[in-house]
Amino acid sequence: MSADEALPTDLPSMFEEIDRRIEALEAEIDQKAQAQEAASVKGEEERARAARAGELGPEWRTVQRRIDGGQTTLGDVFSGADESAAARALRELSRRNLASLREVWLKQDEDAEKKGSDADPSPAAKVSGAAAESHRHFEEAMQRVRDMLKDS
Repeated sequence: MSADEALPTDLPSMFEEIDRRIEALEAEIDQKAQAQEAASVKGEEERARAARAGELGPEWRTVQRRIDGGQTTLGDVFSGADESAAARALRELSRRNLASLREVWLKQDEDAEKKGSDADPSPAAKVSGAAAESHRHFEEAMQRVRDMLKDS
């Protein structure tokens, strides 16, 4: 039975089916989380390799040497706990890059709004839309459960 199919009408079967659907969703979420974690580890390894090779600039090379030497962590660099000159420079570079990316995405969203439904929204707009859609589905499911409980 898919998530779109009607739930059984008797209360015990309904709760069993809801429980089954929740378990299936949890398994799917766990599988996606594991895949994302593997991709994240691979991406981090590639970033570290590029930083060591100097492909990301001198700030990254310096910071990566410090990470490799156990003197800092990426979390410390970006949280501000690492106050070294290279970490400060990397944070400032990241701020500028993020501001630039934000401008590009805002422009992309403006263009998409002008062009209508055929245009490609920014990744930020896609995530916001997906979150809103997920919330809407959750609210609809909760309302169906409330209605069924009220009717039984």
